[in-house]
Amino acid sequence: AAAAAASSTPRTIQALRTATVKFDYDASDHHELSVLAKETVNIILDDNEKHSHDSDWITVERPQTKERGRVPRAYLHIDTLLF
Repeated sequence: AAAAAASSTPRTIQALRTATVKFDYDASDHHELSVLAKETVNIILDDNEKHSHDSDWITVERPQTKERGRVPRAYLHIDTLLF
């Protein structure tokens, strides 16, 4: 039982990565998400982004509505480390 709990811990930590929005951002297309300053969002990192050279953008999710979209990295303060 202890081994099962230990193996699930990293996935739980990764799922809880958050960022605080530094500035209001208005989405310019359907791939992006409009966010407001001081809003907290979940960081969503899919396999495509892990290998992408487009590191200026981060896909985030608004926890209250589950809306997802890309936001410029410069608009976010990462609250937890990205692995």
